[in-house]
Amino acid sequence: MITKRYWKMVSPDRFALYHEDTMVGRMVIQSHTRQPQAVFETGTKTYYLSRSGLLAHQLVIDDTQENRVLKQKGGMFGTDSTLILGQRQLHCRIKNTPLATFSIFDNDKELLQYRITSELVLDIKVAAGEENYLLDFFLFYNVLPILQEQTTFVAFRQSQAQ
Repeated sequence: MITKRYWKMVSPDRFALYHEDTMVGRMVIQSHTRQPQAVFETGTKTYYLSRSGLLAHQLVIDDTQENRVLKQKGGMFGTDSTLILGQRQLHCRIKNTPLATFSIFDNDKELLQYRITSELVLDIKVAAGEENYLLDFFLFYNVLPILQEQTTFVAFRQSQAQ
């Protein structure tokens, strides 16, 4: 796996995804609305992330024609879930090492990994040839609250030490 991608915060609710040094997508978090929770643009396409299922615990991604392009199944209280991406059935696994690691597998091959290090750095590893930015959108949406919580706590702790 090679680290080629990274996210930059444009504003508190807007983020840009870069591959090498080229921006390949933008995401807007819509925290004050019911549907969708986030909008992602890559190339000329726009996608909407929202919650579905009992207790709204599963994430889905639809395109502008309301075609479901990604659906998460399972994983309500566990660490594993299944992602349906077109005809592909992928596996999403979450571990808390050191803070959080989200990985997407196709069978036993790890396609994408988002890991928050103990230094609060988001480390992204991508399998060679994996160019589906929807998976980045899905994982970043999942790790963002953890990053925000941890960085807020660190900033609070540092302000208390002064």
